[in-house]
Parts: sequence; C-alpha cells; structure tokens
Amino acid sequence: MKKELILIVLVALVSIAQSQDFNPINKNRTSMYKCDNDPYILPIRVDSISVEGNDTTYHFYGTWDYQKATGYGGAGGGDECVTPDGPSWIGTQAIHKEDGSFLFMNYEKDTLTLRPFADIDSTWVFYTFSNGDKLWATVESVDNDEVLGVNSLLKHISFKRKNFQGEVHPNFPTNLNVVISDSLGFICLFPFRSLFDIDDYLDALWGNYDIPFDNYSLIGLTNPGVGRTLISNVSIYDFDIGDEFHYSSHSSSGWGSDDFFSENTKRISIVTNKTYSSNNDSIYYTWDNIRRYQGSDSGITYSEYTSTTKVCIADTSFFFPEIAIIDETDEPHYVQKTHSYYEMNGFFTGITGIGNVLLNIYDYDKTVDLFN
Repeated sequence: MKKELILIVLVALVSIAQSQDFNPINKNRTSMYKCDNDPYILPIRVDSISVEGNDTTYHFYGTWDYQKATGYGGAGGGDECVTPDGPSWIGTQAIHKEDGSFLFMNYEKDTLTLRPFADIDSTWVFYTFSNGDKLWATVESVDNDEVLGVNSLLKHISFKRKNFQGEVHPNFPTNLNVVISDSLGFICLFPFRSLFDIDDYLDALWGNYDIPFDNYSLIGLTNPGVGRTLISNVSIYDFDIGDEFHYSSHSSSGWGSDDFFSENTKRISIVTNKTYSSNNDSIYYTWDNIRRYQGSDSGITYSEYTSTTKVCIADTSFFFPEIAIIDETDEPHYVQKTHSYYEMNGFFTGITGIGNVLLNIYDYDKTVDLFN
C-alpha cells in the first residue's frame, strides 16, 4: 500500500509538471541572483514586452558590462572597458515562441534555446559552438521545494558539451544547471550572454569578462538586516544646484611614433540648474564647466574655457548590477565609482588609436585652486 501511494504521488507530480509552462521570466518583479565566486549581485528586470504574430519578446534592462580592454594593455592586462548600458547578463532579450521555447542570445547574437515545458528525460541542443560541438540540455527531475518562503514546483535542467562523436568536452564545466519555478521563474541559471567561444578557445568563459561563468541562484532583498540596499540610477546622480566636481585626467595616443601626444586635463563642473520631467522619472541637469589642459606638444600651452552642458538622468535608462550594495557604509564609494566609470566610458569613445585614459574624481570645496 505504501509503495502504491508513493507511485500515485510521483505520477501526480509528473502530471502537474506537464500542465505547467514554467515561464522562466518573471515580468512583474526584479529578480536578483548571486554565485559564490562573485561579490556582485546580478539583476534580471524586464524593460518592455513586444508581440509579433505568435511570438512574445521580453526586452531586458541593460547592465554594467566589464570587458578586458583589447587595445589598452592587451587581453592579459588589467585595464577594462566599461559599458554602463551593456546587454543584460542573460542577453538583450528573450523570445517566447508559440511552441513554448524561449530563445536567448549571447554576445555574438547566436541563439540559445531553452524548453521549460520539456518532460523529464527530454534532451535537446541548447547551443552549437563554432567547431560543431553542441551543448545538450536534459530535464533531470521535477520536485517540490520552498524558495524564499514560497512553496514551488521546480524543474531541474543539466547541461553537457559533446563533440560530433558524443564525447564530453574535458575542459568545459559540467556543473552548469538551470532551475525554473512554476511561480518565480529562474531559480538558478548561468550567464547566457557569455556562452560562446573564439576558435574553440574558452577565454570568453575563463576571465575575458568580469562575470564568472558559474551558476547564479535567486536571492531575496526584502530584509534590510542583510545589509543590501537597492539604489537606482536617479539616486546615484542626485545632485543639488551649486554642487561642484573636480576632475583630473590624463590621456595619450600614438605611443612609439612621431604622432605621440599626451594631455593633462583638469576640469571643474558646477550644477547650475536642476529640473524634473512631468512624471518625475527623469532629472535634467545643467552644468557649467571650466577646463584647463596641457599637451606634450610645445606649441600647446595651458588654456582655459567655459562651456555649458545639459544632461538627462532617466530612471529607466540604465540598471546597475552594483545597485545591490553588500555593505551600506560603502555607498559613497559606489556613487563616486559609478560616476567615474560613466565619465571614463565617454573618454574612451572619444579617443582614436592606441592609448589610455585615467580619470579620478575629487570632491573639493569651491575655494580650492584648479591646479592645487
């Protein structure tokens, strides 16, 4: 009788699992994930949803994207290029097809196919590598468990990379898995955007990008006692009229050639006006700028000029993984770091040739001389 009861429970569980669609995308909430090898917390947040025919596309907010600089110190160097509105760590979007499949995209815009509806023991090709190797996905099990205080039905999917002969790749991680809840979406997953290879060399997976290629698990941010504070783009760039920022930067280009040029720049920017959009989702700043610079060319001397810039800080433009502050006392550091990287990105995009840019932010009072 006991064996029959267990069998009935298992059959019922499988029947329930087959009736669920296990949508991995929770469109109504911000989901936060963390792995043991990464100090940062990565978010998934839906920006908008579009429908074309029978396909539904979820568009994700961009996130900070750290990539090792290829022209600034080499791939093995410590320099990094930072894109504040790079693709989400699971790709820019996910397309929900009529058959229930979800199509994600990596950095190369190749397709990753996830089938949340698949039955236990079902196997399919999740991704095909450039050399013909395939990453196979298999539904291992379905069970009930409590996640963040919510009783959920969970589907567990494992992944193995195999070559044409069916041999498992010896250097590819074998612990990758995806867990999907029938009510909470992704419970566990790995960075989809980083799943690709270059000439079968897995540098993209092992350090060319700042996000570890590992499993990330859903976490909760509802209890302030854990010391994590959620901040937004607008709260980072929350300035007042009269606020003053002093910048010091150095740039150079044309190393080892007759065209070598370097420049030291110091700038003061003062907030002179601040307004809000009608629905309060954007802040408009007007800055007055004073800048002096000195170039390595003897024909260029110190000069000074003033300019006015207008900047719109929209609450919906960027979504930062650093919004999860591990230690609340570090918040001022993160504010300065965020602003610094934002400016650094602008300097990088304005330079041609091989060179580098160093930028530091100092918050002096207004009595400090420009060159002291």
